Amino acid sequence: MGQGVRRDGGEPSKVVGQMRRRIVFFLRHHNDVDHITPVIHFWSLVEGNDAFVVMLDEDVDLNDPRLAFLVAKKNVRVGTLAQLARSTNQWLGRPLRENRRVSEIVDFLARGSARIAFAFDYGTAPATVPLLAEARKLGIKCVALPHGDDPYMNYMITTNDLIYDGLTRSRRVGDFDLFVTASRITARRADEGWHDKHEVPGSARFADEWLPELEKILPPAVFPGSEGKLKLVFFLRNAKYPIFWEELGRLLALVLQFPGVYLVLAGHPRQYLDGTRTIDIPTPGAEDVSRHPSSSMTYVAADTYQGTQLIRWADAVLSLGTSVVYEAVLRGKPVFEIEYLHPNRTVVGTLFRNADIQCRDQIFQWIAKLSNDPAGTAAGFYRAEEMKRFREQCIDLGKPGTPERYVTLLQRLVDARDMSKAASRAADKSAD
Repeated sequence: MGQGVRRDGGEPSKVVGQMRRRIVFFLRHHNDVDHITPVIHFWSLVEGNDAFVVMLDEDVDLNDPRLAFLVAKKNVRVGTLAQLARSTNQWLGRPLRENRRVSEIVDFLARGSARIAFAFDYGTAPATVPLLAEARKLGIKCVALPHGDDPYMNYMITTNDLIYDGLTRSRRVGDFDLFVTASRITARRADEGWHDKHEVPGSARFADEWLPELEKILPPAVFPGSEGKLKLVFFLRNAKYPIFWEELGRLLALVLQFPGVYLVLAGHPRQYLDGTRTIDIPTPGAEDVSRHPSSSMTYVAADTYQGTQLIRWADAVLSLGTSVVYEAVLRGKPVFEIEYLHPNRTVVGTLFRNADIQCRDQIFQWIAKLSNDPAGTAAGFYRAEEMKRFREQCIDLGKPGTPERYVTLLQRLVDARDMSKAASRAADKSAD
């Protein structure tokens, strides 16, 4: 529990005049926090809206600056599922009944509010399914929000994806009233059964209205000794993805033979588990890679800096396929998708000709250009027609208003609650 951070899961803002709208956001991990925090922010800016944020994973760091940003809002509460259970005990004046635990927690969340909805990510964590079922009994509408953007054009992207059938459609399940995908690229995977339950408002994470806020929330990355050097960050993947790791070491040596390079290797935010065993990637250590005496390489774990902090620090970005580089594109910083190190086809490498790196020669030539003229190389890297298509396919559908589109669909969901089910539930409780 950090100092000065309210995360009690306690009482919502008092109702003044008309009934307030409330959404309970259930988040699981880093990606949820990264991509759904802007949605919560947009929602909270509208007068009369409340938000509860419930972390389903007890390992989530509540000191995360993005969560602290939400906590500072008067109409947002942040807490863990365990803290929510304790608040429910206090409301009931007794311990939760084990056989009605989820039911009583949902009753607590819905108290005093006819206008409420539940929001989840696409996943179906063990805690999600019973929450969805209890919400349904109270007529509460539920939405699945995106917790990421698609970095690849193809579908057979992980090491064990050897059968094409079934990979082109979302495998997400759950009794949701609405499925939201962030972009047209991601919407390709929409399940055919979603029909009128599917909307594409744009990417909240990469919205023009959110990136300036994120820059204020997260402090700059600092790497002593990088001043005056060509600053590069390389976003890695975890062992779930088929990467030519041996050639990666040669690529690092190729880049570091140039003088005055400071290269940061950024670890993937999620480790790959094979059963209960964590599989580490064979990343070369700094001592294993030959380099120019004036060049340096360091590895940073994902919890050291967020991707946005590293992108702001860097002059250019190397990637094996991650949507975090969308932000680098929007900031006009060169992104090099190292396609020859894996069997996938990246979105950025497909949409931007200069970002598509198919051999050593290309990356060598680009590093040489950056070393001589970083600003000039960046200025001509992206073509206007490529950027237009990128924004249409990946960011905002080619038109402004992403925050408004999220708020509108969420308000519509809140107002659609079936109060007859809530009344029936109340009657059943009275009978008990």
